[in-house]
Amino acid sequence: MRRLLIVDDERIEREGLRNLIRSCQLELETLTAENGEKALDIVRREPVDIVLTDIKMPFMDGLELSERIREEKPDIEIIIYSAFNEFEYARRALRTNVANYLLKPIQVPEFLSALREAIAACEEKEAGRMRELQLQEGYERGIAYEREKMLLDAINAPRSGRLPASPPSPGASGTPEAIHLLLVECPNHFFDMHNDAFVAMLQACVTDAFDYLNVNESQSIVFVRHPAPLSTEALRSLAETISLGASARFGQKVSIVVGAAADGWDRVHEAYGSIERLLEYRFFMDDRPILFSEAQFSEAPL
Repeated sequence: MRRLLIVDDERIEREGLRNLIRSCQLELETLTAENGEKALDIVRREPVDIVLTDIKMPFMDGLELSERIREEKPDIEIIIYSAFNEFEYARRALRTNVANYLLKPIQVPEFLSALREAIAACEEKEAGRMRELQLQEGYERGIAYEREKMLLDAINAPRSGRLPASPPSPGASGTPEAIHLLLVECPNHFFDMHNDAFVAMLQACVTDAFDYLNVNESQSIVFVRHPAPLSTEALRSLAETISLGASARFGQKVSIVVGAAADGWDRVHEAYGSIERLLEYRFFMDDRPILFSEAQFSEAPL
């Protein structure tokens, strides 16, 4: 239901307009204000779709109110009414780009027509915002799909036969960078249930630039990008931060395998390969929550 604000310094006028709207069964929730200052305060604090205002009022007249609303809340539809002998006010109102201008005494058919036009304009604006939102969501889904496809190509390059392109990363400078893969493994279909929340957690706790790929219900990969390879201590600290975050937020124990630094996206498949090989031997290793593929693979049995 749309919200209409009636602004008039005469109480009898305000209540009369409110009763007329009620008797005509218009789907409008009505608010009232006795002058422009109070009306502007309401508009700033509460959602309002349409303002119906008299011109002559103390403190702030209807025209100044309209101009202020146009500056601060341009989507609000404004209808002004005044006496016939206030033509100069009407000319200024038209320059203010009000939706409609009514003369006193207000004629019911004209009044209802003006309100219905204002309601239709509000609905058209809302439909336009929805179309823009849908287009934006579609664009973002397309970008996310392309990023996921490129990340998959990067880890599977030799098997797919395709050379990986650099994933579209917001803010990337295009300069060479080291890429560390952190494979995060969680049991019990964790990523089927908590993938979006897990990504939000990563965004809050990972300070380096990163890309993210969900592999399946129990595995995801975090691609940490940095101008130079990170130290073992820095990577361990990062892995521990992710592990502690998953435990604190989801009550979930995770294991993390940290891959060697890849020198660019065309070498990411090599780092991923070392992680896969380590996972094949993990049954024979200690049950440690954080493993490094470079350090651990040489210790694995042949």
